[in-house]
Amino acid sequence: MNAILPIEPDSVCLPDILTGQAGLVDVLVYDHCGGATGARSRVRFSTHALALVLSGSKVLIDGERVEHLVAGDLIAYAPGNVLSTALNEKAAPYRSVILFFNQAELAAFLAKYVVTPARPGRGSFANLGPVPDAARRAMVAAAGRDGGHELSPAMARLTLEQVLLALLEHYGPRAFALFHRPKGRAIERLKRVVEAHWQANLTLPELAFLCGMSLSTFKRSFVLAYGQAPGRWLTGRKLDRAMRLMVEGRRASEVYDLVGYSNHSVFSQSFRKHFGVTPSQVQARSGPVPGGEPGVRRRRENAAG
Repeated sequence: MNAILPIEPDSVCLPDILTGQAGLVDVLVYDHCGGATGARSRVRFSTHALALVLSGSKVLIDGERVEHLVAGDLIAYAPGNVLSTALNEKAAPYRSVILFFNQAELAAFLAKYVVTPARPGRGSFANLGPVPDAARRAMVAAAGRDGGHELSPAMARLTLEQVLLALLEHYGPRAFALFHRPKGRAIERLKRVVEAHWQANLTLPELAFLCGMSLSTFKRSFVLAYGQAPGRWLTGRKLDRAMRLMVEGRRASEVYDLVGYSNHSVFSQSFRKHFGVTPSQVQARSGPVPGGEPGVRRRRENAAG
């Protein structure tokens, strides 16, 4: 199957958008040719997948980390949400071969080869590193079928077995750790997502997406987790970071962009409201963080409490 994914305002669910049905019955090989570059896309996987990057590059974000993918990487995806950004590579647009398969197919393979998966993984994806030659050949050959003929179910299943067997021989049971990750509690996952990405200037809808929540549920859960609305909490963390950077010698004209403000004026107003002093006053000082001013001391005491 060869197509260009449509650009959707919300999330794209894979492989549902390719099959026209929710979930996947067996196995599907998909030759993915990247579309527009630069914008972050919300991608929801409803089943397991392995993706071999053939050309170009992209950035993936999930609830645990940010990773830059390049040609040759083999990515494992578990059901869940990721933010995906294809980078602008004029000489080599992004292209990958994706092998989708459901839990029943995975369980059948593990039983056949008596595989006990390694310690459960976390997150929605994992970069497995160098690609075994046998896995590369099987995936490229399956995706390279032309003339409009898709793989038969038997051939698709055989391709999956070849790829999984190559991974087993190359990596051992750890190759399947991600597919057996436990589902964490919602509040615990929210905290992992927020702590991993609060400096990345993601929007609240994007953070909610990575948590697998609606925006309203995310906001309610955030208050339960942190005792503050997300906007207020994130602003406080960014301004605290700005304070540390300036105490270490960075200028306010550099810091505002580093902590996610679009202009210096708005940053200065927020900084003064938060700390009771202006960035220029902090910049003019030397030594420890100015904790003697009443405004600063009150806000630090409130944050500690």
